[in-house]
Amino acid sequence: MRLDPHKIEYFSTDQHFRGGWEAWLQCEIGSAMRRGPGRWTLEREVAYPGQIGFRADFKITNTEGLGDQTYVELKAMNSQNPADRAWDQFGADINKVRWVNHRDATIVCQALLAVHGHFDAHSLSRPVIQNNLGGFSQSQVYIIDYANPMAPRVTPLRDVHLNPPDRLFIVGAGSP
Repeated sequence: MRLDPHKIEYFSTDQHFRGGWEAWLQCEIGSAMRRGPGRWTLEREVAYPGQIGFRADFKITNTEGLGDQTYVELKAMNSQNPADRAWDQFGADINKVRWVNHRDATIVCQALLAVHGHFDAHSLSRPVIQNNLGGFSQSQVYIIDYANPMAPRVTPLRDVHLNPPDRLFIVGAGSP
């Protein structure tokens, strides 16, 4: 999934952009899925099956073959929702995903966090990150690193490229 790094920086850091950009990112994810194998649909604000009162930010369904479904919770950092708060919201989404999956292990769920900046050796051990991984090890949390926007790199958190430049990371954790 290729994303415009200038838009991401604007959405994430500019004080004059005060809205969320999760809906735009959901559309980009849906568009990327459509270009891949299979026949995919994306639905926003979908109730989890059998989970009264809980809604996912969106659901991705492959309508070919087995009809795979993945429910996704998405948070994004912006100037009004700085990184530490976004990590806390990501932690709440991880807890929600775990609770839903505990209730019904057949429901595939993912929590995603879009955050702009960089990791350094100290940031990976910060409580706001460690506390919000919900018990996942750094090998179970995956990162899409947009250091090269034309060829994003997927890596476990433990192998993320450290230090500047600032860039977009999409962090993901959830059920298998």
